[in-house]
Amino acid sequence: MGAATGAGRAAAGPTPGDGRGQADRVARDRLVAEDAARNAHRLGIRVIVIDGTLDAAAVAAESAEQFAPCPDVAAA
Repeated sequence: MGAATGAGRAAAGPTPGDGRGQADRVARDRLVAEDAARNAHRLGIRVIVIDGTLDAAAVAAESAEQFAPCPDVAAA
């Protein structure tokens, strides 16, 4: 007969209910964000850090400043 399946079968790795999956996703997201920021800095691209030290209005102001048209482009 074939291999057993169904309720008696063990999960192959962490399950969503054990907290490990969420911790793994957070750790992976942190690594991806750190890599993206490191490469942006290396390329001279401004990075807006969202770490809770600025309130929403301050983040919005930094974003607006970052994405505002360049003065010499706007005048053309």
